[in-house]
Amino acid sequence: MKAFIGVTDRDWYAFLRGRPDLDEVNFWQPGGSQRFRALQVGEPFLFKLHAPEHFVVGGGFMLDFSQLPVWLAWEAFGEPVLVRPRLGQGAFRVMVTDAYGRQCAVTRERALPTLEAAHVKPVSAGGIHMVSNGLLLRSDVHALYDRGYVTVSPDLRFHVSSRLKSDFDNGEPYYELQGVEIAVPVRPSDRPKTALLEWHADSIFKR
Repeated sequence: MKAFIGVTDRDWYAFLRGRPDLDEVNFWQPGGSQRFRALQVGEPFLFKLHAPEHFVVGGGFMLDFSQLPVWLAWEAFGEPVLVRPRLGQGAFRVMVTDAYGRQCAVTRERALPTLEAAHVKPVSAGGIHMVSNGLLLRSDVHALYDRGYVTVSPDLRFHVSSRLKSDFDNGEPYYELQGVEIAVPVRPSDRPKTALLEWHADSIFKR
């Protein structure tokens, strides 16, 4: 088994060391233009301090790599000193974004600032940060999905509740999408799980 050593600074090491509950660490390379190919998923990534210390001070196992605009990296993983996202939320967002080819599963919108990683079953209801519990949705569709005005059925078709019209006397652009088949990830293991889609349709969708 091979390993890779990434160089980091003492302040970042001290920050992480003081948070033993973390099970996810993100290593950034600003301005990188090439994919990271040194490791395969599951191989060890070690962290070493800058000179003059030159100590290996920790590590983890490679999970994923993604090339992101700087604004998306900051939004996904945040400034840890000021705001700490839910555990694993940053990686969930990036992995769902990449799995869906950086386009909305429903509208096929590709403008990245408008896209959000939605949980089929929210963490607050016992859902977990897995790609198969995610959908990449345009922000307005995401808001409607979380509130039960739209859903995705187990046959991967988009449905709009009649409540959208009755509650707001609006929603024509969404009704035009009624019944469309959503785009799904290439890897079958990344596609939304049937049981989770059934949960959303039964527990959240407004009938």
